[in-house]
Amino acid sequence: MNFRQIRQMVNLLYSEWDLGKSVSKSKGKICAWIYVLDIIASSEELFFEEEDGRVIGFCGYMKYGSTKHGLRKKIFPLLEKIAYSSTLIKYKSKLLQYNEDYDYCPDSVMQNYDGELSIIVVDKYHRQNGLGRKMLHDLFEKAKKDGIEKLLILTDQSCNYEFYDRIGCNRIYETTIRNGELLKCEKDYIQGYVYEKTL
Repeated sequence: MNFRQIRQMVNLLYSEWDLGKSVSKSKGKICAWIYVLDIIASSEELFFEEEDGRVIGFCGYMKYGSTKHGLRKKIFPLLEKIAYSSTLIKYKSKLLQYNEDYDYCPDSVMQNYDGELSIIVVDKYHRQNGLGRKMLHDLFEKAKKDGIEKLLILTDQSCNYEFYDRIGCNRIYETTIRNGELLKCEKDYIQGYVYEKTL
């Protein structure tokens, strides 16, 4: 992973999701930067798909309790903390609330798993050609070799959540969450889902 890829991760997420920008009245891509810094800090591995030097999709997974990538897992949370203090964010408390609303999986569910899908996103112009399925297949294989037996996947109505049904994941939990992606789904509250994948 290099800075070019990181910058393109930000651009891809910025074009796909609001990520708290509207509710916090943030300027520019600061919310996307915060999200990417969090993904990098928490992910055990990240996988990229590129075309002509441009990232067209990426995914990653967390491994609970891992001490691997210790330096990265120390540096990127510090960068994330600095980004949260940016003057580009008008209402920091609303951005924190947005992020808290999407942290809806109960601890009692999480304790039964070794890890979690940290992100998957595919550029909108490269969908419907199996790229997401391919990336997840590679991720599942790598996570299995990494000792993960059961992986959690959090998603919601603003995403293509039915994709996980089609690739053999099991829906294990459902709850109502405040919708922070009003441009994608015009409801105040939406369903949040937790899936599992046995590797």
